[in-house]
Amino acid sequence: MKLFLTAVAALLPLCFGLQTGVPQVKMYTRHAPVEGEKNVLICYVSKFAPPNAEVELMEGERVLPEAEQSDLTFETDWSYFLVKHVAFTPRQGVQYGCKVRHSALDSGQRITTWDMDSY
Repeated sequence: MKLFLTAVAALLPLCFGLQTGVPQVKMYTRHAPVEGEKNVLICYVSKFAPPNAEVELMEGERVLPEAEQSDLTFETDWSYFLVKHVAFTPRQGVQYGCKVRHSALDSGQRITTWDMDSY
């Protein structure tokens, strides 16, 4: 039964004309960033199909394992979106990233970056 429901969820967008959608990625913080003050780093991944995106938040090259992810949700056009976020303290000179792996990406993955200067 679970396999059947998974197959239906994967095939349903095809019935509505949406075969694949390349993920759009936006990174931002909950509050205006101030060096040394706690904040929340957010990665919003949207407009993708099929629903097979994997998302990681990173500080430099290090994956932030304490990041939390929303449930996978779909839009009215049958594309999907999700949000991944983590509490962090921004530091000048440190680059943060949102790594997205998805079958519609040419290279299979994309890293979108954020730092204090990009705010």
